[in-house]
Amino acid sequence: MATVARNGRGVQILGVSLALLNLVLWFCIPAIRAYIDETTGRWSNAHNPLILSGVQELLVYFDPWLARGVFPVIYTLGFAAIPFLKKASGVQTGSRPGRAYWFVLSLLLIGLEMVWLVLIAVGVLLRGPNWNIFWPGEPWDLQKVVPLNMVDLSDYFWLRWMGRPMESMPWTLRELPGFVLVGSYLLAGSIIAYGLFRVGQRVTPYWRWAVLVLLVQFAALVPIKMALRWAFNLRYWICIPEYFCNV
Repeated sequence: MATVARNGRGVQILGVSLALLNLVLWFCIPAIRAYIDETTGRWSNAHNPLILSGVQELLVYFDPWLARGVFPVIYTLGFAAIPFLKKASGVQTGSRPGRAYWFVLSLLLIGLEMVWLVLIAVGVLLRGPNWNIFWPGEPWDLQKVVPLNMVDLSDYFWLRWMGRPMESMPWTLRELPGFVLVGSYLLAGSIIAYGLFRVGQRVTPYWRWAVLVLLVQFAALVPIKMALRWAFNLRYWICIPEYFCNV
């Protein structure tokens, strides 16, 4: 019992520590980027020290309302909240499933933190003029132009798979594949939360499991979106420029 309680406190400390680390990094990263630019003699943007590089890197993959709003909150407040969403109980305390829960949660928090650190590292070390990628040892060419042939999920579905033009489609029909995909992703999270609720013998309230899984799902969207961009040049799952809403 005491071992599991200590594990729980340790994971709570880990979550809060990671949240504070992210806050500190956001304030320190601009100075680190400026120092690296100065010491290496590479190209430096006068506005760059004022920009949070980790958040700026997110803008490559997501709209500003997600990159500057949702994900910074998830990777700070969410990290601090996730370890507190598991309600300790006399039924589970001291049991092997309880110890496994804290172990899996620790790995999950560390894994998601590594995603955030990779974003910051790319923004600090590899992004150069015009926000292009420059590999170590590659000269920073101000005139470098990299063509981006990005497509949306609706382009893949309607043009490549169905062979139908999209010019006359209403946005509700055009983005239906994206709505189905995102809706299925969220529905799967609610099903997983209910399964955890049942496995936990209904001791921890369902809403706690639902919030925990939802936070994890939102944090996991970052590596998923990055992988799809690199592998398939996929820009958005849902693209509604009519209302400036893209996911």
